[in-house]
Amino acid sequence: MLRADKIIPAGQWTGAPADTVVLDFDDRYRRRMAMTGVGGLAFLLDLPEAAMLRGGDGLSLEDGRLVEVVAAPEPLAEIRAADGLALARVAWHLGNRHLPTEIMTKALRIRRDPVIEAMAEGLAANVVAVEAPFNPEGGAYVKADKGGHHHHSHQAPVTVATMATNVTITRTAMTTDMIMDTTIAEARDGAPLPLLVWLSPGFPVGAFAYSHGLEWVVEAGDVVDARSLEAWLVDLMEFGAPRLDAILFAAAYRAAASSDWAALGEVNELAVALSPSAERRLETTGQGAAFVAAARAAWDCEPLRRLDQAPDRHIAYPIAVAGAASGHKLPLDASLEAFALAQAANLVSAAMRLGRIGQSEGQRILAALLPRIRVLARDAQGASLADVGGCAFRSDIAAMRHETQYSRLFRS
Repeated sequence: MLRADKIIPAGQWTGAPADTVVLDFDDRYRRRMAMTGVGGLAFLLDLPEAAMLRGGDGLSLEDGRLVEVVAAPEPLAEIRAADGLALARVAWHLGNRHLPTEIMTKALRIRRDPVIEAMAEGLAANVVAVEAPFNPEGGAYVKADKGGHHHHSHQAPVTVATMATNVTITRTAMTTDMIMDTTIAEARDGAPLPLLVWLSPGFPVGAFAYSHGLEWVVEAGDVVDARSLEAWLVDLMEFGAPRLDAILFAAAYRAAASSDWAALGEVNELAVALSPSAERRLETTGQGAAFVAAARAAWDCEPLRRLDQAPDRHIAYPIAVAGAASGHKLPLDASLEAFALAQAANLVSAAMRLGRIGQSEGQRILAALLPRIRVLARDAQGASLADVGGCAFRSDIAAMRHETQYSRLFRS
């Protein structure tokens, strides 16, 4: 296959290109990839190291011809503020979250994210939805050639940590903002930092071993790409186990908060009994028991001690996490949101390992699910055990069929 092994920066080549390739931001950070131009020219991009391609760049083919790179328009949020200082404050918060950000003369552009857009509006910025090519900053560790064209030496443009503006920002002013944010976080009663530990992939509950029946769903053809996976997860949140788990989580949290240990035990028994298949029962009780064991080693509290006395140590996972959150006086709303997000993230991770989506697609799915997760958590807080129920029958069938699936990576 014809190879392209060199980038000619925009403005440094002339003549008509042999073809063009239209690429979004994710596809423009590449080292080696087979490409086909809009005119049908197929070639292999084969660079010495990964680099960020920008609109107008030319890819030099080994036969001397050039292929022009066109940056595809993407859904973006354009952020503007009253003055440079206000815009710099927004930029600091974006950099603090390691978000890819394009810096313009009087605006910032990021990919659409309802949470970040709300944050910017809370900082008195104006946010407008636009469709445009996305060219975020490359960060501090990029190479620049004499023409000013930037390439990454190791990683894609990912963050804006500092910002040059026409406004002088004193060290005192920036330090004040940083201290203010930290103080607010640390002063909030029950700051939910432990949730980041308990629900991280590194917490030893074995979540990576379970797919919630998704492995069979993929084999059956119900989930074939990012769009079908997102639709599947939305249905689960509205009608399936995540909704049920959230309601049970809230009930267990309230029981533990009031030291009603009998009620906590009853909610746990109900949660275990509602498992629709043997593997789903293993999924919730295996993770639940592992969570209690790991949490008691470093985060022990009375609800965990009570749950540890459950018959045969059958502890449903949402009940275990709810007990720990309540025992450490973490806020119920944040705990519910974090738990539901962790469930969704684990299923997205399973889909990646099953080869149906890539990492960027997985992150886009999780970003799209955030508003639904907030609604789920809010509804669960106001629900009671009378609201327990679900109708995600295909998911339940998948859990049963997975038990006899011939070739399997996951335990559920």
